Amino acid sequence: MTLAANPPRPGQDGRDPLRPGDDAPVPLPRPRGPVSAALLDALRRRPWEARLGDDLWWNGAIADAATDDDLQLALFCGYELHYRGLDGVAEEWEWQPDLLRVRHEWEQVLLAGLESEVGAPHSLQQRSPEATVGRLREAARRERDSALSEHVMREADADQLRELLIHRSIAELRAGDLYSWALPRVSGSTKAALVGLQAQTWGMGRLPLMHAELFRSLMVSWQLDPGNGRYLDRVPGVTLLATNLLTLFGVNRRWRGALLGHLAATEMSSWLLNARLAHAHKRLGGSDAGGGYFHEQLRGDANREELATTELVGGFVTQHPALSGDVVFGANCAALVQDLLSAHLLPRWRSGLSSLRPAPSDRTG
Repeated sequence: MTLAANPPRPGQDGRDPLRPGDDAPVPLPRPRGPVSAALLDALRRRPWEARLGDDLWWNGAIADAATDDDLQLALFCGYELHYRGLDGVAEEWEWQPDLLRVRHEWEQVLLAGLESEVGAPHSLQQRSPEATVGRLREAARRERDSALSEHVMREADADQLRELLIHRSIAELRAGDLYSWALPRVSGSTKAALVGLQAQTWGMGRLPLMHAELFRSLMVSWQLDPGNGRYLDRVPGVTLLATNLLTLFGVNRRWRGALLGHLAATEMSSWLLNARLAHAHKRLGGSDAGGGYFHEQLRGDANREELATTELVGGFVTQHPALSGDVVFGANCAALVQDLLSAHLLPRWRSGLSSLRPAPSDRTG
């Protein structure tokens, strides 16, 4: 299986893999259905020239919203305008009113699908910060018990590990960015804890220790292209869900509690998951240089969990007890994303198939 036609290596084309990530806009992906096709067609025009009509309405089943390739790609493209943009797309599209209206409709469909799986926030309301943290620990336990990470640790071959890195790259290459939406929306001990967590993610101001840069080095060590958006056409909708969900929580202040709950649950589950991936990296002959990502992740996780629970969530729920259900909702969504990814990857791997979408050159017609 070939994942990159000309996989980059350290020093190739004169680019240091530990330099800051490429800030160029994400290449426009290929459409995956009528909604993403209509959106991409509109985005190629000037925003004042385009008319967004009924062809942008997604009419699938609510239960399929979280994993639908067409809907998730449309959301990803709409959200990417808030990050590094899309290649050839006018920057004025970022706040184009019609697009924001359509995106809001997509968000409501996705939220309805998520609530049907993990419960509506009002039904998840907790009595105290301690009870809220307890519910987050339950969600984190589901993530830690992931059959996917167990398979990767013990059974995955090198191609499967590379595929997992590709899936994770969509979020990891922007590590820290997704949760930073909450910074101007919280205060006190919650803000202090969030700044502490983000500072560690960004290497305490040291470029070589930034988690995104360490992940780039890990990708290069496995002969993968670490460029921004290089594998967008290869990953399925369930992979895009991971970043779409956080951006939805981030750009909408109403969901700031869910964003914090997602972060806290992820911090509580990350140590074991990263330890298993580190074992797979070593078992399959991964380099020490590439393993630096896991070393840095595992080194500070105990302190990060304390910050995420006692200070971040505890402080937030103390200030905003009515939003405890949102916090639990965000944590439950984090566990659901892992469940859905496992359900996509494991059956394909166990059948000897790739978990990635076909490369454009592999498609017919």
